[in-house]
Amino acid sequence: MAFWRTFAPSNIEKILEKEEYTLEELLDEEEFVQECKHCCNQALLDFLAKDENVGKMVKYVVGPLPEDAEAAAIHKGRIAACAEVFLCEVAVLLQAFTDNAEHVASFFEYIRQPVHEDAVRDGFFCRVFVTVCRSFPEKMTTVMEGTEFVQAVVDRLGNDSFKNDLLLPILKADEEELLHGCTRWMLEGGMVDSLLQTYMTTDSGSAHKNIAEVLHELARDSKSCLEILQQKENVATLLSSLSFDEGQIGATADSENTTDTTNISPAAVQMKNANADSIYVLVGLIGSLQSNQEEEDEFADPDAPTATDGALPECVLVICEHLPVLAKALAPSQVPPATTYSPQGPVEPPLGKLRLAALQLFSLLLRGYKTVQVVQDGFIQHKVLGLCVDILFSHPWHNIAHVFILELLKNALEDEAGGLRQALLEGTDLTRRLVETMVALPPRLEEGVAPDRSYHRPGNIGTIVDLALHMESQTELGALGFAQLAEDEAWRGMVTGPLAEEKRLQALELGQAVPSALAGLNMGDTSSSDEERDPDNNSSGSSDEDDDPLRHFGANTADNNNMADAFKADTTFVNDGADAWESHEIVDASADNEWVANFEAMSTNTDAFPADSSAFDADPWANSGDVTNQEAMDWKADFESSSTPFGVEDPFAAAVAEETPPFEADFGAIAASGSPPPEEAVEVNFAEAFEQAAGIQEAKEALQEVIDEELTAEADLGAEEVPEDPFAIPETAQEEFPAEIVNEVPES
Repeated sequence: MAFWRTFAPSNIEKILEKEEYTLEELLDEEEFVQECKHCCNQALLDFLAKDENVGKMVKYVVGPLPEDAEAAAIHKGRIAACAEVFLCEVAVLLQAFTDNAEHVASFFEYIRQPVHEDAVRDGFFCRVFVTVCRSFPEKMTTVMEGTEFVQAVVDRLGNDSFKNDLLLPILKADEEELLHGCTRWMLEGGMVDSLLQTYMTTDSGSAHKNIAEVLHELARDSKSCLEILQQKENVATLLSSLSFDEGQIGATADSENTTDTTNISPAAVQMKNANADSIYVLVGLIGSLQSNQEEEDEFADPDAPTATDGALPECVLVICEHLPVLAKALAPSQVPPATTYSPQGPVEPPLGKLRLAALQLFSLLLRGYKTVQVVQDGFIQHKVLGLCVDILFSHPWHNIAHVFILELLKNALEDEAGGLRQALLEGTDLTRRLVETMVALPPRLEEGVAPDRSYHRPGNIGTIVDLALHMESQTELGALGFAQLAEDEAWRGMVTGPLAEEKRLQALELGQAVPSALAGLNMGDTSSSDEERDPDNNSSGSSDEDDDPLRHFGANTADNNNMADAFKADTTFVNDGADAWESHEIVDASADNEWVANFEAMSTNTDAFPADSSAFDADPWANSGDVTNQEAMDWKADFESSSTPFGVEDPFAAAVAEETPPFEADFGAIAASGSPPPEEAVEVNFAEAFEQAAGIQEAKEALQEVIDEELTAEADLGAEEVPEDPFAIPETAQEEFPAEIVNEVPES
């Protein structure tokens, strides 16, 4: 906006240049908010910061709407403009707003009005309130102390704006933020108690749901709120709200996901949703307790004793006392449930958020407290494990529930005491159901057999396979309670049959197997032309190598994932070089093959390939053949028996025959031969050898000193004539030292 002002003044500028203008004229301009937010129009800000204009803007935000429809539409636009200007956090405007007690009191009059359904105005009020509190927390808390602000906000939690835009941002503020001053004031003012009291007494389903979500979020993200919520009396209050009337609650699905409400009572729906909300709060509470415990035990001794009944948090003990009521949330429906519809079609039978929340709660309890006796007794006595097994097999397509069930059953199988494990293996029909489901899977298709496209694997098969593999590993380890399972013939047959096949498929490297929908199909070439048959050689230019990822797979190419295996396929395509746009299918490489015969005919065609052409030159090694094993063994024997296998006489052969130690002969002659003596014929006098070597080294060093002195002398005399070779050995050195020593000095 500031850029365009260099060419032409904006409408705001034109208004400000007039002698008299009103706030409403500015509010009605589309550029009003942009001028305040980005352009820093000082004349505009000075006008808005006047006390009377700030008061008008506050009344626009919180005041009632006109009854006339046309006037109301204009008024809504001005409400949005005023609210957006406050949300820009312009310091001069916020300062003018908080400095005037009348403006603040007028602003707080909004929550004293009767509860209404205007979500837009609620949203503007909540966002402006948090913005002002973030800049001036002390001033706002002083004003809130004189009002019933906490209860007024809780009473309006049926509106999502008061939950998402006001309460959660304040209560979840970090201690480093200025907003935390308001957080501390709200908690000290009894916000959590007001939430629990309203939760127990409200008849509004939306308020009940929003309060439950607030409590869940506070338990997860606010340690100060968690300390209040985990108190024994507060947890007991939540659990007392659970009610399961067999005549009503038996089993209605979620009202918002249901279209068939013929057999659903509104009271039953409300009761069931209320129970789900209460369990949702408990899930947040238990999950936060375990997260905090994991942080504290990050560096703890792993061999330290686990928690006992006396060390349990009080809230967990209270939950264990109410397990009989909580277990009813998993009970099957007594009334035919309504059908839930999804974009893919009807989901039958519906699971409902009540049972899903209950599964998550039981999974968390067993994750953190599976070694606690009171928890184990509650699970066994109220048959929680059996109810979870029933849900696993009766709701095969609810995969979110399967996640909780799998964790719960695995923790039960890993129970070292054996109580939960025995209750699961003997008290339920888990083993029989696992075997029946695995055996019902179709066997591996034979080559060339097309699969049944109407068949779909059960949605819970992944969980079942994972659970069966876990039980198999426990059986192989000889864990307590699995001896009877190891003797079960049906179980052993399932393990060695379908489960072994699933295990094999899981162990395959990515890309090793053809998709199940295409397994066994003959993927041979059925196209009508060479260009269509091989996309790599398609000259149309419209083919992409990623369009058909299975184009190289044939009927027997389940293992084609490297170059070596690629040529095992019956449909490998190669170019013969004669025509780059034609491809030939190699089916058989034998001499009788038609393609090979054509290739040989082409190689002998002198018209197509002249004699001087190198395309089919004769191979000099063509008729030599391969070396057989017998020929290689004969060659090895001849080599070992020959005294001169390479036609070279051994210079030490005579010395070996006469048993003459080489070092007793002339040392220089031996060194000149360049060949080391054989080990078996050498009797080395190490003392003499080292002495001779030391003498040679001293001679070399002395020779180098003479060379250095000669070069230095030439440099000192300033000789004008430089020798042809500056590194040539001086004549004095050649006279003083033997020739064999001089020759060993490197030229450099």
